[in-house]
Amino acid sequence: TPTAPVLRGELDLSDLEVGYNAKVAVAGTTAYLAGQNVLAVIDFSDADNPVLIGVLEIAGRRERDIEVVGDLAYVAGNGGIGVYDISGPLPVEVGRGARAPCQQIVVSGSRAVVRRSNSTRLEFYDRGVDGKTPQYKSTLQIGTLRHFELDGDRFYLRRPNLGFDTYNVSNLSNPRQIGHWQDPEHYVDYVRVRGNTLFAGGHSQGFGIYDLTDPNQPSLLGSLVGADMVRFIIEGSIVYGVRWTPDSIQELVVIDVSKLANPRVLASIPLKGNSNHVLDLSLGNGFLFIALRNEDTSGYVID
Repeated sequence: TPTAPVLRGELDLSDLEVGYNAKVAVAGTTAYLAGQNVLAVIDFSDADNPVLIGVLEIAGRRERDIEVVGDLAYVAGNGGIGVYDISGPLPVEVGRGARAPCQQIVVSGSRAVVRRSNSTRLEFYDRGVDGKTPQYKSTLQIGTLRHFELDGDRFYLRRPNLGFDTYNVSNLSNPRQIGHWQDPEHYVDYVRVRGNTLFAGGHSQGFGIYDLTDPNQPSLLGSLVGADMVRFIIEGSIVYGVRWTPDSIQELVVIDVSKLANPRVLASIPLKGNSNHVLDLSLGNGFLFIALRNEDTSGYVID
């Protein structure tokens, strides 16, 4: 529960060569871990005993990111965008989008945005009627990129030292910038957007919540000093994030944002190991799945 999260199960994934850029997505009680040349499927219907039920080897693709929408998984890697049907026990490739190397993908509704590997380019795609054949629509040259987010027909990106930009992408063939903001008080780094509300983490700068009604001048609604989250996800009025402690240990922190002006920490629990590196986290069916690399690679199920 958000007020008292408990580690329910742990799975040793040390036999998988997932690297340091692996990502995880959850659908129901199944977690999909994409990393290096594998797409691993983990069943945690028994939260106390998660099980690796299958590994799809994808030679040479070096998978780096994954998004799940319904029965489809979109995987970005050196092979471009792979589209997989996940309705069965193991993913089955049913389509492809970009074939050039990609390192990040975000999906919202019928839209998808892909970051090309080692590139300053973002590419916009329409997922199409069945979602299996994403169609390229346009390219945006953005320079150095920190993080980006897609929410409906709004696209947001954070560039180091260049601020926070908002685009209207209702027409994917012509993304149109509608806002630019350089915040003087809070170093916006990792971002999530819900409607007109921006949730921003900035490593050593804490956690901030902003009103995005005016994308050129977002107003600070509330902040939380000390919640130095390197990544986080949002479910309803609860934020689940990972932050560094003063002892250089990563821990899970749970924040109540039901009152935007007064976010408050509900609970925190340390993650195992002395040199943790959280690869990714995803939420599904009331459970949080964290892919963690310390001495080896592990998956944690947290209730």
